[in-house]
Amino acid sequence: MSGFFKALGRRCRRITHVSADGAWWITNVVRFYCPAAVIGLDPFHAVAWTTKALDEVRREVWNDARRAGDHLHARQLKRTRYALWKNAENLTDKQADKLAWLERVNLPLFRAHLLKLKTFA
Repeated sequence: MSGFFKALGRRCRRITHVSADGAWWITNVVRFYCPAAVIGLDPFHAVAWTTKALDEVRREVWNDARRAGDHLHARQLKRTRYALWKNAENLTDKQADKLAWLERVNLPLFRAHLLKLKTFA
């Protein structure tokens, strides 16, 4: 990567924004060659990491319900994955109902969903 910036030479100083995946080595190279650049997380990784975190919360509350012996609640939680992942405008009526149900019965998971929405707003 530093070869790319070396080839740009002094033009690096005019770079104002760089989108990257959050790897420390990319950040270090960009800071060295483009000191004025703002470094932002690329959209692909933002979506991937947020979705992964949301799914971890979903699995955690699902496992809590299973361990507590609440198998009906656990089964209902397990079936929330796609509703949690989708954008609001793409939800089916059934998935919208599932999110409304989550808001009533499982606030930790619903809050994680709201954080996902806020991340992409």
